[in-house]
Amino acid sequence: MFWRYIKFELKYQFTAKKSLIIAAILMLGLIAYFVFNITMHQEAENVRREALLEEQVLLGPDLIFYHQRPVPGFDPEISDILRDMLEADNMHLSRQISLINWGRPMMPGADYPWQSDLIHVINRNEAILSYFYIWRQARAAELGIDPLEVNFTDATLPTQYRLNHTEASLMTTIAFHRYLQNAGLRPIHSEYDPQALQLMYRLIAGFTLFVLPILVVFLAADVFSRENDNASYKFLLLQPLSRIKIYLAKYLSSFVLCLAAFIVPVLILFVISWIIFGMGQLGYPVEFAITQPQLAAAYESPAAVLARLNPAEMPQGFVAIEGYLLRALPLIGLYIAFMVSLTTFISMVAKDSIFAIAASMGLVMATLAGIEYGQGVIAAINPIAFADINGLMREYSGVPLAYLALSALIVTIIGLIWFRRKDIIC
Repeated sequence: MFWRYIKFELKYQFTAKKSLIIAAILMLGLIAYFVFNITMHQEAENVRREALLEEQVLLGPDLIFYHQRPVPGFDPEISDILRDMLEADNMHLSRQISLINWGRPMMPGADYPWQSDLIHVINRNEAILSYFYIWRQARAAELGIDPLEVNFTDATLPTQYRLNHTEASLMTTIAFHRYLQNAGLRPIHSEYDPQALQLMYRLIAGFTLFVLPILVVFLAADVFSRENDNASYKFLLLQPLSRIKIYLAKYLSSFVLCLAAFIVPVLILFVISWIIFGMGQLGYPVEFAITQPQLAAAYESPAAVLARLNPAEMPQGFVAIEGYLLRALPLIGLYIAFMVSLTTFISMVAKDSIFAIAASMGLVMATLAGIEYGQGVIAAINPIAFADINGLMREYSGVPLAYLALSALIVTIIGLIWFRRKDIIC
C-alpha cells in the first residue's frame, strides 16, 4: 500500500499543471541561457580582437624604449631577455589578429595552428618569470635587502605586464598551459564556449545558485498545504497508512519530482549542445580549489623554479572537467534532498499553500542575499546557502556532502515527529 501511494503521489505531482508549467519555464530558461552563451561566444571574438589591438599599440613604445637603452644599472642579459620577449609578443599579437580576421579560430572545430599559439604563451610567461627572478636578485643586491622583499610590481617591466601578473599567477598560468601542451588539449579563449562539457561546467558553477532553491520551493512547498486548500486531509488520513508513511511518501515523491525537473532539462541541453558544437575536451583542467603555488626561494634560479612545474601533472588547484561534473552531481542530489525536506516541513505546518510558498521563498531570498553581501559565517552553516555548488567544492571539498545529508535527515525526522503528533481538523 505504501508503494502504491507513492506511485499515486508521483502521478499526481508529475501531471499537475503547476509542475508542467515550471518544467517548461525552466527549459525555456536553459534554452535562453544556451542562446546567450552562443551570442556572447561570438561577440567574445570581437572583444579579443580589440584587446589584442590595444595591447599591440601599448607594446610599440615599449619595444622602441627597450631597444634604445638597456635596463638601467643591470646586466645586459636582463635587457636581452626582455627585448626578445617583447619582439616575440609583438609578432604573436600580429599573428593572432590576422587569424581572427581570417578564420574565426575561437569557434569550436575551427582549424588554426593553436599549438604554436600555446608554445608562445608558455615561452612568454616563462621569460617574464625568469626576467623577474634575475632582476629581483640584482635589485636586492643593489639595495642590500632580502630578494623576497622585492615586489613584482616594482620590476622594470612594461606596465601591462606588471599590472596583469603576479609571481603566483605566472606560475599557475605556466603550469596550466604546460599541462595543455603535454595533454594535447586546445586552449579555450572564450569564457562562453558553447561545447557541451564547458556549458555544463558554467551551468553548475553559476546557474544552480539561483535555480535550484527556487525550483524546489515552487515544486514542493505545497505538498501538504494543498490538502488544506482542497479540504482533503480527511481523505488522506482515511488511507490505511500510518502518518509516518504518508509523510515519507510525500517527501520521496517530491524529491523525485524536483530531481527530475532539474536533471531532465539539463540533460536535454547537454545533448543539444553536443550535437551542434561537440562534447568538448575530456581532461580539460578547470579551477577546483583556491591554492597558492610554491613560490621561489630567495636565491633559487629560474630554471630550478620552472623545473618544479611538471607538465604531466594536473596543475595545483585544478581538476579535469568531467571530474568536476561527477563531483557536483551527488552534491546537487543531496542539496535537493535537503531543500525538499525543509519545504515539506514548512508545507506541513503552514495553514495554506500561499503561506508555505511565501515562507519558503523568504528563507531562500534571505540566504541568497546573505551570500551576495558576504555573510560568510551564515553561509557556511546554513544548508540553504549550499546552492553555491561551485563555492562549496572549491572551499570545503567533501564536507558539504555529509552536512547536507545530516541536515536533510534531521529536518525529515523533526517533520515526521511533528506530523505524527499534529492535531488535524478535517
